[in-house]
Amino acid sequence: MTLILKENEVRSLLTMKEGIRIVEEGFEQYARGRTTLAPRLVMKLEGEAGTFRIMAAIVPEMGGFGLKTLTGTPGKRKADSTYFAMLYFDVATGGLLAVIPATYITGIRTGAASGV
Repeated sequence: MTLILKENEVRSLLTMKEGIRIVEEGFEQYARGRTTLAPRLVMKLEGEAGTFRIMAAIVPEMGGFGLKTLTGTPGKRKADSTYFAMLYFDVATGGLLAVIPATYITGIRTGAASGV
């Protein structure tokens, strides 16, 4: 069964301390050549929608793979909309494990990356 989270649930589940641990583990896996990262895909959207970006990675030793999408234009995003989202899959089965709004996660990852 796929878990579908809300942004407030993500906030209650992920602390900065845990974010630093996860980012550090991901960096370690990358340094050892145990990850696969796809080149970032960026597509221009028409009108005021900005851009559509996709980032994907496989980290087998952490149990999963997934992608994060970003849309919109900074400064023009509406507060009640979701512009960052993640899909997380099981590396053993390929099954979708979770759909996650990723605004909070993006902030944690940015801060954790500078703390590692």
